Amino acid sequence: MEKIIEKFVLKSLNVAISRLYIPPNKGGLGLIRLSSYLKAQKCSWIKRAHFKCIDNWRIDLKTLVSDGDITKIWFFDIEKNAHPILFGFISSFTDLIASHSKIGGNYREAFIFENPAFTYGEENRIVDKILFGHGFYEEYSVKIRDIRLIDCYNDENFKT
Repeated sequence: MEKIIEKFVLKSLNVAISRLYIPPNKGGLGLIRLSSYLKAQKCSWIKRAHFKCIDNWRIDLKTLVSDGDITKIWFFDIEKNAHPILFGFISSFTDLIASHSKIGGNYREAFIFENPAFTYGEENRIVDKILFGHGFYEEYSVKIRDIRLIDCYNDENFKT
């Protein structure tokens, strides 16, 4: 769809494709990237489910997270083939969370588990079940998923 829109808009204009999505006050045409819009729309459904858990699909989302907090949901909490629509919502939401964690000082308050904004080692591995070990993770999964970067520090010193 984006390609069709781009071809239609550029049909009679002599404008670079890179300028299509730049705001008009910065020299662009101000088009909305369709893929970004659809991802944002999916994220809004996660927000609705978080604030009002009144439908079956919202309850399904809430039960995917062990403590029921939908804001901590990640793509690995659901099988893509089992719930393709919910998987789409969750994938868009986790992309948003990961991107948000990398902007400004947001990383301090971000959850570190399975967040691509936080890596360790020379291979830049993410903080996942492998780091904690399967048994330890299963026993403490709720606490592990609650860890934010700020929780790892005493004042300015990293906790051991």
